[in-house]
Amino acid sequence: MGSGAKDEIVVAAAILNNAVLIAIDGDMKRLVRRFGSPNNSEKYAKLNLISVCCDEVLASKRIAHAMTFIENEWSVACLKWARRMWVDIGPHRLTSYR
Repeated sequence: MGSGAKDEIVVAAAILNNAVLIAIDGDMKRLVRRFGSPNNSEKYAKLNLISVCCDEVLASKRIAHAMTFIENEWSVACLKWARRMWVDIGPHRLTSYR
């Protein structure tokens, strides 16, 4: 257990500031999925999330490779107020939940 802020507080701050939360630990994904699938969770419906599902060594390279994809997903999310960005980055895949 780290000494950082609780996940619920980090999520609330991201939503209030219309920020994109970048999470490299599996805890954040489990926290959000506890309330349903990415597309039907009312509690986190406004959370913009990039979930990095690979080890820390590979994470920066995968994010760099995915920047065009991430920018495109952000553009799509910004088209309508009801949309938000949710991207999973794995070692061999990029997934977007719209």
